[in-house]
Amino acid sequence: MDGAAETDGGCALVVVATDQQTSPLWLRDRLALEGTAAHAFLDTLRACGVDRGLVVAGGERVAVLAAGDACDSVRGRVLDALAAWSGEARETLDPAFYVLDGAEAVRHLFATAAALDNHIMGEAHHLETAHTAAREAGMVDPALEALLQAPDRLAAFVDEAFDFDEADFDDAFAE
Repeated sequence: MDGAAETDGGCALVVVATDQQTSPLWLRDRLALEGTAAHAFLDTLRACGVDRGLVVAGGERVAVLAAGDACDSVRGRVLDALAAWSGEARETLDPAFYVLDGAEAVRHLFATAAALDNHIMGEAHHLETAHTAAREAGMVDPALEALLQAPDRLAAFVDEAFDFDEADFDDAFAE
């Protein structure tokens, strides 16, 4: 696969994601994967044949970063898991999700960590939370762990450097 970022063992990286620009609110609500739901979704992901990955959910987005042997196979398994979780037919989900693979998936990971494409200030911390949940669920192998370390550090830097505090941010726009 051209340009695909790979972890050890020829593992391709894929991001399957949706946000307020690609899906209606009712679908994002049905896919709410925050808190303990994210942990439960990791079990659904594993049941659909994805054993390495994480889910970043919050604000207006749901993104699954998954690793596997081939992008097409991983993409299909992730969409199957999202369909199973949401109770919607896969055909309903396909047009609402965008897929990035290889180097594009890695760029998306760093853009999320740096809050470059986030619509809610301070949303980058969702990546670190997702990484922790996936690690606890045993869905992060050493190669994926190494990849996720740099975006985690970047997200921590952005949060600290810009001192994102939801209360301060809300107050700034309340006037």
